[in-house]
Amino acid sequence: MNHAVRRSIGGALALAVAVGAVCFIASCGSGDVELIPRSVLVGNPEKMMARLSPGGERMAYIAPVDDVLNVWVRTIGENDDRVVTHDDNRGIFRYFWAHDNKHLMYLQDKGGDENWRLYAVDLGTGEERDLTPYENVQVRIADVSKHHPNTIIVTMNKQDERLHDVYRLELDSGELTLVARNPGNIIGWMTDADFEFAASHDFVRDNFFVIYSCPSCGNEGREARIDGPPCSLCFIPLRMLPS
Repeated sequence: MNHAVRRSIGGALALAVAVGAVCFIASCGSGDVELIPRSVLVGNPEKMMARLSPGGERMAYIAPVDDVLNVWVRTIGENDDRVVTHDDNRGIFRYFWAHDNKHLMYLQDKGGDENWRLYAVDLGTGEERDLTPYENVQVRIADVSKHHPNTIIVTMNKQDERLHDVYRLELDSGELTLVARNPGNIIGWMTDADFEFAASHDFVRDNFFVIYSCPSCGNEGREARIDGPPCSLCFIPLRMLPS
């Protein structure tokens, strides 16, 4: 096949594709197209984020109350759904079961300021408590354990707004105990298997090392080498093993 013939065939194919595209576009726009309602795209779901209780007898989920998302609880096998939180503004999106199987926990800020507070709802009495009632302080959940159902390890920037320190929170009393101060270079905290001390890690540095330490123990810690690309946030420790 000579060059002229190939050019002719190529031109004919290009013309056919162009005509087909024009016809397709014209046919799509020729009729009335029903728009998808915005409420379908960005409105509240009917239900979401279902989570089973530690004991397995109840289920929690998020659903709207008067168009505001709140947390509901129902007994497995029953139709006794009831709302257990009472947010009437921004809605609740972050919640979890406490391991004591009695409390439901959720995080909420004010007006989107991201100064999260931790709340506890007693599912037996309906009592709702603000466990971190501090202005301009952000709480984060560091760790929970089924072996310590009354304790939650949290971090807060209560002492210095730039740094999150570690606190031990007792659910029954609401008591908060400072466990470890952030010296300024810590970006994450963990606990050991017994919840007895805090471990920390800083930015990957010095030939890509992660630093583990126990500030509350007066321990200088140890270095663990990471083999991989030079990426300061690519490697994050997940869990301390019992050994």
